[in-house]
Amino acid sequence: MNRLWVFGDNNSAIFGKTKERRFKYYKEYRNGQFPKTWSELLSKELNLELKNMAVSGQSNYDIFDMFCKCSEQIKKNDVVIIGWGYTQRFRLVDEKTNSFVTIRANQYESERINNPSFLNGINMDVIDSVLNNRNNTEWITEIYNWENVINLLSKLIGFKIVYWTFDKVLNKSYYISTPEFREDLIKCGAEDITWESNGKLVDDNFGEKGHLVQFKYFLNKKILYFL
Repeated sequence: MNRLWVFGDNNSAIFGKTKERRFKYYKEYRNGQFPKTWSELLSKELNLELKNMAVSGQSNYDIFDMFCKCSEQIKKNDVVIIGWGYTQRFRLVDEKTNSFVTIRANQYESERINNPSFLNGINMDVIDSVLNNRNNTEWITEIYNWENVINLLSKLIGFKIVYWTFDKVLNKSYYISTPEFREDLIKCGAEDITWESNGKLVDDNFGEKGHLVQFKYFLNKKILYFL
């Protein structure tokens, strides 16, 4: 049985695999039952064993790193879907834990105020400088260069590769996503968790209807990319 490999961030991760508190609240709101994500629906429809390696909040470095770690396990005729995260994210090593920590621009300011030691051994001014530097377009080119390596490996091994993203600065003609992908899915009926819960929860991640709409979008594209 061939496999569907999924790499990405929270927009690709399975709800039950994430430990973020906000998803705990979502599960409680749904009476203890998470909905199926687009990858779960797609693997069942295509009759492929799902290997979802996505982790909520990951940077593109983490995503590419995870792909590299799994590359020897990917076989001929497997399908690989990579959902790139936002290019503003990057990672640094926490010197106390000796492990990578992802810096997300949208959460960094609150961490800086509420938990100034969240990155042991890293000067906050350094993080400010890196965040500002991430606006340079060379960081986009870096991802396209990674794709050259992935595409070559795809040809050598014989697996099928698909890319998509919600980040508007990443846009290649071979991406399965549109330049305004998130907005286009919402126009087709996708809802985030805030909308699904009628404002009881504040979370812009897609909920049940969002994942269903995204699954149908990917399924409609399978003739071009999967067969």
